[in-house]
Formats: sequence, C-alpha cells, structure tokens
Amino acid sequence: MKTQNQKKHLAGIFIMAALSCISSQAYAMEEVALGMFAGDIITSEGRSAAKKSWADSIARSGGFGWVHTGSSLAKLQVGTDADIANGVTYDVGFKMTATGIPGISSMDNPGFSIWTSGASDFEVTNVSKIGWHLYNQVAGPGLETSWNYALTQLGVTDFIGYINSGATFTNDDGNFVGAGGVNNSTPWVTNSAASSWVSTNTDGLDYALLTVMGLKSGYYLIAAGGSCFDQTCTNGGSFKWDITGSASPVPVPGAVWLFGSAIVGLIGVSQRKRLE
Repeated sequence: MKTQNQKKHLAGIFIMAALSCISSQAYAMEEVALGMFAGDIITSEGRSAAKKSWADSIARSGGFGWVHTGSSLAKLQVGTDADIANGVTYDVGFKMTATGIPGISSMDNPGFSIWTSGASDFEVTNVSKIGWHLYNQVAGPGLETSWNYALTQLGVTDFIGYINSGATFTNDDGNFVGAGGVNNSTPWVTNSAASSWVSTNTDGLDYALLTVMGLKSGYYLIAAGGSCFDQTCTNGGSFKWDITGSASPVPVPGAVWLFGSAIVGLIGVSQRKRLE
C-alpha cells in the first residue's frame, strides 16, 4: 500500500507530466491552409509559434529554423487555377503581426520564409510525415548543403524570399541571415527589384512584412516562427497573417508604343495636308 506521502508524490509527478504536455502542445507544429489569394484580402487569426522556431542559436539547430520547437507552416495558393495556367502575376504583401498581450502571449521577433512548388499543388499536411526537423531560412530545397532537402518530398522546387525582425546571424550552412530579401534568380518573381521588406520590434506588437512584386500564380509554402538567435526575445506566442495585394499590371510591349507613335505621326501628317 502506498503511504499518503507516496500518493502526493505520484500526484505531483502526474501533474507535472500533464503540465509538460500542455506546454509542449502549446507550440506544436502548426499546419495552416490559408486558401486562395486573387487580389482580395486574406486574414488568418489564432496562429502561434515558439520563440526559437524560425531561428535558434543552440547547437542542435545551428541557427536554422527548428520545426521541433513549434513552427507555423502555411500553404497559400496565389491566383485562380486559370491564373496559374496563364502565368498571371500578383503583387503580394505577406504580413506576420503579433497579437495578444505584449511580453506575455504575443510573438516576439517574428520571421518567416517562403518557398514554392510552382504550378504543382501540394498538401501542407504532408510536412509532418516527411521527417522535416530543421530548415534553412534563406536557401532553396534540394541543395547538397541545405537542410531543405525534405521540401523536395512536398514538390517544393524554389526559394522565394524571407524577412527577419530579430538579430542577424550566419547559420550552419554558412548562409548569412540578415533583415530580409527576395530571391532575384527565381523565375517565380518577375519584379524582384521592386520587392521590399520591413519589420519593427519596438512597439510591443512586432510585425514582419514582405512585399513580393510580380509573383507568379502558383502554390507557396510559408514557414514562420520566432527569430530568437541572440536569445533576447522573451517568448513565442500568437500572431496573425494578412495577405494583401492586387494583380500586377500587364506590361505593354515596346512594339505597341512604337506602333502608337507611328499612328499619331500619320494623323499629324494627315492634318497638315488638309490645312495646306
């Protein structure tokens, strides 16, 4: 028979185990389907991620995003199926904003990275089934030195860009992780020079905004979490997604402008002849 003290001790163990489960589940890997963006506004509330899930300085992660600590992995379809088939481009703003109570339940130093599977659809729920543990925030999938090789099992083929509102650092792949950037060599961004990124972590409700100009219609994977590489942020927590933008203007070919100039010139000549 167990003594009263033994029973209390066992009860304490069970309570601690339960609290441990609750704590770990609070920032379990989250898989989100954001839906389809076609120039409207998408807002997704109630998201959460751990403070070190986008950038962690501990030896086990080497500065990579650490899915095990609780990342938010989101899928977004840009454009309709017809847009994807026709190569329509959109100017898209990806904004990750802390919500909740600053310093208690809101996200500190948000950061996120975006990849694409192009015109091929993928299931974000497959991420948990492929053994994906770490990811390189600023590199494409399938690279020999990159932790993103697991992304190829989702059909992800290219890296789009990232934004980091935490400290800058170099990860174990030797890649410098700065404030943000857009991949200017990917064919899925047609106006990388005009793309931009901005973040702030001074008002208690941090945000990170990546604006990608001329993003081709297709399927995109976003990995988001806290960027706590220098260990100064206090906690992970809640945030929301706001996806905004519009269809990119269709560029007018130079030949059209030349043709228009020629027409104007002929009209001018005709009017002059009429006046003579």
